[in-house]
Amino acid sequence: MIVSQNVMIPMRDGVRLSTDIYRPADEFGNHAQGQFPVILGRTSYDKSNPVIWIDAVA
Repeated sequence: MIVSQNVMIPMRDGVRLSTDIYRPADEFGNHAQGQFPVILGRTSYDKSNPVIWIDAVA
């Protein structure tokens, strides 16, 4: 898994949301090729512990 942390995503109203992106990796640790499903978890609370919401969707 490849994690990009604190990527700022701009919204239409100009607000930027800090986002962590988790992507599958291939056997060499590079970005896996292909299309993959997305799970979007958005919270108004601390995003530093994704286990809180990952457990809810796993």
